[in-house]
Amino acid sequence: MIHIIYMAAGNSRRFGSNKLFYEIDGKPMYRHVLDRLLEIAKDRSAETDITVVTQYGQIMDYCNDIQDL
Repeated sequence: MIHIIYMAAGNSRRFGSNKLFYEIDGKPMYRHVLDRLLEIAKDRSAETDITVVTQYGQIMDYCNDIQDL
């Protein structure tokens, strides 16, 4: 069993804006990271759980949506 904890909760004060929602190629940064973690989990032969720690409703909504797939 592999357990991944994704800490998507910071305020990004030094960045100047919330980098979790900063768009790269039309997609927020948190989605780039989370989607890659999901790919890694799918490709592993061992059972893999991902826990997302966040204070943002938009990230939780996305996690709930992909959990239902």
